[in-house]
Amino acid sequence: LAPYPRVPLVKEGDSVAKGQILTDGSADLDDLFEYAGRAAVQEYIIAEASKIYELQGASVSRKHLEIIVKQMFSRVKITDAGDTDYSVGDVVEDWEIVKSVAEMEAANKLPPRSREIVLGIKESALSRRSFLSAASFEQTTKILINAALRGSVDRLRGLKENVILGRLIPAGTGFAGSKKYEHIKKLQAVRPAPSYESRTTSFAPRTPRAL
Repeated sequence: LAPYPRVPLVKEGDSVAKGQILTDGSADLDDLFEYAGRAAVQEYIIAEASKIYELQGASVSRKHLEIIVKQMFSRVKITDAGDTDYSVGDVVEDWEIVKSVAEMEAANKLPPRSREIVLGIKESALSRRSFLSAASFEQTTKILINAALRGSVDRLRGLKENVILGRLIPAGTGFAGSKKYEHIKKLQAVRPAPSYESRTTSFAPRTPRAL
């Protein structure tokens, strides 16, 4: 039975596939991810987001939505910590778990196990390893206080944290593997840092002029 006020999209006798949406309305992303898989959820999110723009008579390139959706699937949840320092239930970035598995296997230790999860944009942004990137999104005071209490270190591996500090982003000429990046580093080592003494502003009270 379809819960009220949902309207069934299939009729009696129709053949349905696992993960197929059977009623109108919005689907639960966690349920759809469990039964239909990652690709189906990604297509569903992109299609639903595109509808919002189409209703307003605007168009948006699919690649922009794909970048957002990619970030929603860039986290995994630890199910078995193995010989690592992770705890069961920790949510970490997917590249971290890949690196950790490779390191554990190279050292003949038990690697961690994890499962893919789907997060909302807010949760995805706040769960980043970089506290500068997370603080620039929401809950700035809370995130910075927690980072200070834990003694967190930001490795500046992402785009946003490098932009905040006025550094080259790790892409294009700022990518560590590019030839231009090495050239820029050499120029920075040769050229002296700019002086800001002439740009400082004094806020000392002014002496009133005689009339």
